[in-house]
Amino acid sequence: MDNIVITAQSNISNASYDLDKLSDQDRFRLIENEVFIFMINISFNSMYKGFKYFKDIITYIVFHKLKEINLSKELYPYICKKYNISEVMVEKSLRLAIEQASCSYNTKRDDKSYVHNCIKTLYMKPQNKNVIACVADIIYNKIYNQKSYDFNY
Repeated sequence: MDNIVITAQSNISNASYDLDKLSDQDRFRLIENEVFIFMINISFNSMYKGFKYFKDIITYIVFHKLKEINLSKELYPYICKKYNISEVMVEKSLRLAIEQASCSYNTKRDDKSYVHNCIKTLYMKPQNKNVIACVADIIYNKIYNQKSYDFNY
């Protein structure tokens, strides 16, 4: 499992950050940028609406340092309000983006990242929150230089 995590973490930019010197707005942009880079590296297609919803959810989780991921009570309503859409559309868009990334990744790459290991081994159709938790964990570890965050989902 350690090799899988190392592979996934290598997909994130190698810059290190002094977060104490950044404003909240700059820290938010930095997190958003790291999420975007990581998602592109694991074959998410930015043309899907689910891409921007997924990016916003991960950025929100990491920025607010959420330990509990509550999609239906906190994160989906956040996206619904931001984009003026229904929770059903958010969920479907996320599912489509995740499935597309999984298929695209498997055709382009020989190595397996932590996220794609989650996608393939947890379920045939993984729950959105499981994939979100995997990506949020990786980004959180990179940004805050911590070994493990252990999301509850």
